[in-house]
Amino acid sequence: MLIKFLQRTLLLLGVSHLTSLYAFDCSVIYDEFDSLMHKDFLVAPESYVPAVSSELSFDDFNASQKGKFYLRKDRPERGLAVVFTNDKLYGKFVFDWPDAGQLILEDIIIYNRVEDGYAPFHYGPIALKPGQLVDLDTGTTYAADIQGDDKIRADFTFSQQSGSSILASINEAQVYFPTASLCQ
Repeated sequence: MLIKFLQRTLLLLGVSHLTSLYAFDCSVIYDEFDSLMHKDFLVAPESYVPAVSSELSFDDFNASQKGKFYLRKDRPERGLAVVFTNDKLYGKFVFDWPDAGQLILEDIIIYNRVEDGYAPFHYGPIALKPGQLVDLDTGTTYAADIQGDDKIRADFTFSQQSGSSILASINEAQVYFPTASLCQ
């Protein structure tokens, strides 16, 4: 009864997401990627936690993501990303970046309809080396030298720039890399 009263009061005050006011109770979950990154979070992750958009370097990953998330024991020190693909689909992935020259998209989930979780596509693992592109709508990787080909609609590029490896969104795709856990 008290919770419903608080929800109505907050709604009147213009707060639509009660969860954006406090951290999730993570004592009842095993993995925030599996349990907490759902519909509203996928559409607007920056409303829940600070996030870096467009690109992430290997150094940024080590400083702002590595080891910061509440993940299963078989996913130690992994990074998380929320994506909006160039085919207008929402999704998320967990990745391992063991060294600057190797990035592994381990568990990728792209939702055909994010509003009801209809027909998600599961991909992974997809191993990338600098100079490769990836299309998360199809799970296909390409060499960066064919980036200008009109038939290639990749979502992300993994490249070496200024001595650092960078994962970046391209074309109309968008990516958000949370820099804080939902459990904090």
